[in-house]
Amino acid sequence: MKLPDNQMELKFSKKKQTAYKEKRKNPKVHIAEDELQKQCNDVLEAYRIRYIRLPDWVWLWLKKSAPMSIMNYMSKVFTGMPDNIAILPLNDKYNLALCLELKTETGKLHGKQKHWSKELKVQISRNPDETIAIIEQFVSDAEKIKTILSEDKTL
Repeated sequence: MKLPDNQMELKFSKKKQTAYKEKRKNPKVHIAEDELQKQCNDVLEAYRIRYIRLPDWVWLWLKKSAPMSIMNYMSKVFTGMPDNIAILPLNDKYNLALCLELKTETGKLHGKQKHWSKELKVQISRNPDETIAIIEQFVSDAEKIKTILSEDKTL
């Protein structure tokens, strides 16, 4: 079929046609990081797990209102820190911590986050199901460690 001169015929390769069909069959739901954070907070609170988190509004306040010395200190100490540090007590002496970083499906760790993840073992969750699985495993591991510690009276 001959098209008028002002129209171009679009030709797509088989690979692109197949990829497009696959996307339509299995659309991915993209969840924003702040939504992932809300869901994570809900799961931690449902399990009654204490956690440390610097909310985004703290960083906004620091940038807008804090003296430069405080902003510099906070940035130096806390930039790149995992989104959540969950803590479960094991016995009278010890606690178990989970460092959890939340990222979107395409999100990547930036420089200081990479540094923190080398220093500590940081788990990365990209969707609510992963977050729930990580937290459930954390609770399960804590229970196992509690059992071992209770059997060993020297600790």
